[in-house]
Amino acid sequence: MINVCVTCHTSRGGHAYLGVAAGTQPDVHLTNSKFDCLNCHSGHEMHGDGTKVEQRYAYEALPECKDCHSNKGVQNDNLYHTLHWNNLNCQTCHS
Repeated sequence: MINVCVTCHTSRGGHAYLGVAAGTQPDVHLTNSKFDCLNCHSGHEMHGDGTKVEQRYAYEALPECKDCHSNKGVQNDNLYHTLHWNNLNCQTCHS
């Protein structure tokens, strides 16, 4: 993960996940589950499939939090979820 993925995917993708970016802690998926990139990114969606998209987050095959986590009741768990439910991705804060 360090020598392959994080070589290019630094900042939020790598350094924030590892907790080495200023003001960040390692992601819970790393600390509690010892996940590496391939636990969520299976490979079929990485670097696209040749389909043009407006920007990298518009690619339909990206993994989503709800692939493993239920959204049931989460929208009203706290004020941040309620305010930002329709305009931010989970990983904006949970990265």
